Amino acid sequence: MESLVRETLKKLEPVQDGVAELFFRKLRRVYPTERFSSVDIERDQGGSLLKLLDTAVETIHNTHALMPTLEEFARHLAHIGVTEGTLDSISEVLLLTLEVGLEKCFTKEVKEAWQKFLGMLRAMLKPPMSLEIKRMQSTTFEKNTIGPRDDATISEGASPPPTGPRVVSLS
Repeated sequence: MESLVRETLKKLEPVQDGVAELFFRKLRRVYPTERFSSVDIERDQGGSLLKLLDTAVETIHNTHALMPTLEEFARHLAHIGVTEGTLDSISEVLLLTLEVGLEKCFTKEVKEAWQKFLGMLRAMLKPPMSLEIKRMQSTTFEKNTIGPRDDATISEGASPPPTGPRVVSLS
């Protein structure tokens, strides 16, 4: 698997910009209203996508070395709105792109090797992505629970609202 993925990835190097452009064009067709529609994302991520794949291929058997790169990429994906379910679809779009980019070199064996490789990457990306999504949701919740009135009251020198249970006198 590893050698087939490595060989075919090397074949894409001369046309990496075209492959990235094709990938994002196909991705926008699948997710037309998602954050993938930004041309800036395509320009910024085109080379990054192939670099990530190259790094992953070179270090796939050394997960300790690979994980920091994948964790950073997972955080980035979470910030542009990718979910675990979306990640599966993105892998399918990448396979379709590879098929077009590699043309006759995209054999059944190559496809199976890439499916296995991308499955391994997805499995390693999902936990840090899920953690980042939860962290972002938690941060959003915290921001939404402290309103501007509370901040203004505290900044004006007034005592902050009580934090303990509220005691109501019935007399």
